[in-house]
Amino acid sequence: MRLLKYNSAGQLSLSENFVGDHIPEYAILSHTWGADTEEVTFQDLTYDTERNKPGYKKIYFCGEQARRDNLQYFWVDTCCIDKSNSTELAEAINSMFRWYHNAAKCYVYLSDVSTNDCNQVDPSSQSWQSSFRKSRWFTRGWTLQELIAPRSLEFFCSNSRFLGDKKSLERQLHEITGIAVSALQGTDLSAFSVNERMLWAKSRETKREEDKVYSLLGIFDIYMPLIYGEGANHALKRLEEELQKRSKKHRLDEASTVFSNPPKRSKTLHSQSLVPSRNDSNSFDPESPFSSEYTIPSADTATKQSIIDQLYFPKIDERLTSLTAAQGKTCRWFLAKSEYISWHNVAQQSDHGGFLWIKGNPGTGKSTLMKLLFEEAKLNAKSNPSKITLSFFFLARGTVEEKSTTGLYRSLLHQLFEKAVELRGSLEWMTADGVRVIERNGWNEEALKQTLRHTILKLGNRSLMIFVDALDECNQNQAEGMVCFFEDLVELAQIAQVQLQICFSSRHYPTVTIQKGVEIILEDEIGHTEDIEKYIRSKLRLGKSKPAESKQAELLRSEILEKSSRIFLWVVLVLDILNSEYPNTSISIKEMRKRLKEIPPKLADLFEMVLTRDEENIEQLHACLKLILFTNRPLKPQELYFAIQLNLNKECSGYWDQEDVDLHQIKGFVRSSSKGLAEVTRNKAAEVQFIHESVREYLLDKYESQWSGLSSKFIGHGHEVLRNCCLAQLNAPISREIDMPDPLPQASKASALREAVNLKFPFLGYSVLNTLYHSNSAQQNAIEQGDFLAEFPLQQWIFLNNLFEQFDIRRYKKSASILYILAERNLADLIRIYPYSESCFDFKDERYGPPVFAALATDSNEAAQALIRNEAKTKPPTSPLHNLCKQYCPEMNSSRQTSIKRDFTFLPRRRNVLSHIAEHGDEILLLFLLDLGKYIPDIKDKNGRTPLWWAAEYGHERVAKLLLDTGKVEIDSKDKDSHTPLFRAAAQGREGVIKLLLDTGKVEIDWKDKDDRTPLLWAAAQGREGVVKLLLDTGKVEIDSKDKNGRTPLWWAAWNGNKGVVKLLLDTGKVEIDSKDKDGQTPLSHATQWKREGIVKLLLNKGSNTNIESRDKLTL
Repeated sequence: MRLLKYNSAGQLSLSENFVGDHIPEYAILSHTWGADTEEVTFQDLTYDTERNKPGYKKIYFCGEQARRDNLQYFWVDTCCIDKSNSTELAEAINSMFRWYHNAAKCYVYLSDVSTNDCNQVDPSSQSWQSSFRKSRWFTRGWTLQELIAPRSLEFFCSNSRFLGDKKSLERQLHEITGIAVSALQGTDLSAFSVNERMLWAKSRETKREEDKVYSLLGIFDIYMPLIYGEGANHALKRLEEELQKRSKKHRLDEASTVFSNPPKRSKTLHSQSLVPSRNDSNSFDPESPFSSEYTIPSADTATKQSIIDQLYFPKIDERLTSLTAAQGKTCRWFLAKSEYISWHNVAQQSDHGGFLWIKGNPGTGKSTLMKLLFEEAKLNAKSNPSKITLSFFFLARGTVEEKSTTGLYRSLLHQLFEKAVELRGSLEWMTADGVRVIERNGWNEEALKQTLRHTILKLGNRSLMIFVDALDECNQNQAEGMVCFFEDLVELAQIAQVQLQICFSSRHYPTVTIQKGVEIILEDEIGHTEDIEKYIRSKLRLGKSKPAESKQAELLRSEILEKSSRIFLWVVLVLDILNSEYPNTSISIKEMRKRLKEIPPKLADLFEMVLTRDEENIEQLHACLKLILFTNRPLKPQELYFAIQLNLNKECSGYWDQEDVDLHQIKGFVRSSSKGLAEVTRNKAAEVQFIHESVREYLLDKYESQWSGLSSKFIGHGHEVLRNCCLAQLNAPISREIDMPDPLPQASKASALREAVNLKFPFLGYSVLNTLYHSNSAQQNAIEQGDFLAEFPLQQWIFLNNLFEQFDIRRYKKSASILYILAERNLADLIRIYPYSESCFDFKDERYGPPVFAALATDSNEAAQALIRNEAKTKPPTSPLHNLCKQYCPEMNSSRQTSIKRDFTFLPRRRNVLSHIAEHGDEILLLFLLDLGKYIPDIKDKNGRTPLWWAAEYGHERVAKLLLDTGKVEIDSKDKDSHTPLFRAAAQGREGVIKLLLDTGKVEIDWKDKDDRTPLLWAAAQGREGVVKLLLDTGKVEIDSKDKNGRTPLWWAAWNGNKGVVKLLLDTGKVEIDSKDKDGQTPLSHATQWKREGIVKLLLNKGSNTNIESRDKLTL
């Protein structure tokens, strides 16, 4: 380690290299580099030219501050390392964290922060706070370790004034960087997961891409050689391999310790720590901020947390919270039922198998009862942490998650992990690859079920009670599968001696049976009948009856009960009719009994009577009901109100004047316009829904019969009604009421504008998001949409969509085509009738480029199929495109996977469509595009890379073969770095592609890139043993070829520690074993320096010379 000091003449001088314990106390500088030409270098100090450069100011500051702190020596990275010596540079970078940690003082010089104030007690009052938080120092890669490593860290502004130290600025540093306070305070970094440490560096930048990885070596306490030119991905892969080796070694060490000695507590420095932390800090997440394509076998805590977070969905408890609670003491009789008590009794589990099933007709009040049972069980378990109670309430009219078993399993696991954090350990069954798939694609049902099994097994002596309501509101096949799964789960729990109880509720149909369980028919229960009697008595408004009338009142109540068939919903609706039609208590009860006889006993007939009992506002009624039936999501009351107005009144603009009509009046409108069949939920969401699922079922049957049984036409018509409402809102003169700036402000700065628009035009947001959706659904259901599509107000829609979009990257350009928008939103039926001759491979300046990429990136498989079919239609029947289309679309139907995902970005100025397809390995799309004749197979991108180059880089053998079979590609085409396809395949270890290229007999195997590196040298440097063997077997490679630094394949293999590659090269008998590089280093000297013991033995056994002296006067 070289250090700086001022000599007696006040001139800077460099010390000799200090080693080990002989290093004196020193100060160290942390700063951000300017232009390379401005910084003082090692050579500047050597030739005494340092004072002529702007960077000298920082060095002078550091020296003066060190002198004030009574330190003779100081260190500055720009000039204390001879960067022309790669060995010295590698050693310095690998030692950097330790050097910063061992410094007596570290001074942070912030060139972009200035102040005339200093040494004030409260840093928050300083005028420099804003510029401090924005300082470039917090954005650079190398300064991360310079923040964490030093024990004493002091901040100074550009005029050398003291701002504070790491302790006094602790809060600000944490807020700016997101780094845990404990890490800033010096906690051993092994206590933090790999992912957490990676996140600290996520937004930091470096001049050279490899430095983004190399700057983390100290953070992870890893030592490895530097290979500038390898790229960030290769560097990250090597870092990952080192972490994997350590993780494996630690597990072996831990196992050895457990079997030989009891564990002892020890306290170590970060640089000495070998023991992995509880959160598996040495495991590496493949989806780290650096996006490595490689994986290792275990997933760390942050990755697991990511997939745990994905269990949650926005309406996870919506149905439960929106359900009306049991009235008064109703339903409580169930708690005393012998069957319910038996189900609670573990000793009787052999009788009922842990299952209780409550069944009843629609509207009997099953969900209300289930809510009470769940809340009672949860209340009883509140003081006992060993009792866990969960619930899920299916909702047929809800989101996909609310009505599917996938949503059920997600909800149950989410609740379990919230209630018992330690159960998250049940995710250990997954491999890192499995976690990665879930993190990228979301949870699938099998993974959820398997995780639930493992979680049950981890319950130990805890009990678990699960309430699942409304199985009939879930798909029957899913419900049957779920019941079978729960039966297996209960059996598994019994074997593991875990107490598991499950309570279902459903209608009597569809029929799902269980092998063992207690079944209760709700309408047959005396307690249920008594509840209805109590409800009638409390809700029927009769006033104070005279003695003569009391008998009539009792007769009326008993007649309501008898006619109800014990259907609670029927009773609720009938009481509502009687109370509204006879508000005056002086009306004869006999008249009410007479009216009761006119009311039909069946629920469906009652719904019909409600709809037809008067002729008022019939058009409004049916508009209201159809809108509720077919909206893409439940509407807020104000949204429904204006949708109805837009449907009925062509002059309506959708503008909400709250002085004219307020929210309370609108809620009343919802009830009256639906004739009481819809309500506004009483939860936070406050959305409009039917009072019961049976209302929806009745209306669907009713409207379908009006269309002579043509359900598709009826559904299509319903969506067209909504499409017209949305279109009317889009075309309304919104700018008359709100000043709409054009161009719009950035999405992040438009929140106030969005709020104002949403408040004044409640239905506009829904209209923008769903106009095309409803048109697509209408087309899907036999209502032609060609004219609508041809006249669609595209520019107005793009402007309004961009207004509501919260992220700039998701906004559309004005030039966006309707086809691109349809593709991104998976609107396949509109794509099929798209009236314009636009190719799905044509692109404008949009995020995903051509429409077909937009479909693939958003998993819009139906849209991708439609696009490809449309493309084939333009060709004659004899065209091979038709056959390719048949090959492509069935694959899409079976969940065809593509590597083009949402994080994909099309680069029109640098890349072409064909190169992206080759990179992502889609051979059918490649053939499709080639047959269209839109691109030549050898087209180059801005960096000179051909489709074959990209196929070789990513190892897509079938794509490479297709390109080679065209006979129209230059096999040895060079990119800007003089890399050929063979070169990239060798560097990446793509053996299959290499075989294809070699079989052509047309590749120049020993081609050298701009750094004089051959494919063999790159393969050796990257440890690609299989590739090295393939190339050696050709007998056409120069085994001792040297790069511009004089390094051979053997030198690189020895440095990189790949014993297999070293052995392959030595076994040829053609290597110069002691070949020196420009620094005089041999393979043996490097292997010795980096402690590659196995390689040292191999080299010595082959006669390597131990007495060779390097340029730095080092001998072995």
